[in-house]
Amino acid sequence: MIALLLATVLAMTTTPPAPKQLSDADIVAFASKPFTPGNEVPASYVLGIHHGAKVLVEFRCGDVCPQYTSRHIHYDVEPGPACDKIGGRVRNESFVQGIGVMRKDFCVPAVLIGK
Repeated sequence: MIALLLATVLAMTTTPPAPKQLSDADIVAFASKPFTPGNEVPASYVLGIHHGAKVLVEFRCGDVCPQYTSRHIHYDVEPGPACDKIGGRVRNESFVQGIGVMRKDFCVPAVLIGK
């Protein structure tokens, strides 16, 4: 019982590993891989760190899941001056939201522009 309690306390106080540093090649390789809609859990996560910013992967789905799931790879930075500062580029992406399609600006790694 004490061992279980000790293991629980250690698990709660252990710092998670730092996100991986990503190169341009790492990001391109990941973005080039196909994904299977509906098999992606969790719906968003940190892929790693690039140019000092977190790179997020998000899966968005509208009313017909998982058929209309879209994958979005972007920095955890808002479009604008902060995006420019880390070398990101603003890209307007669409995704299904309910029964419609929404568009949103994301700050994405420059290496993904045109891909």
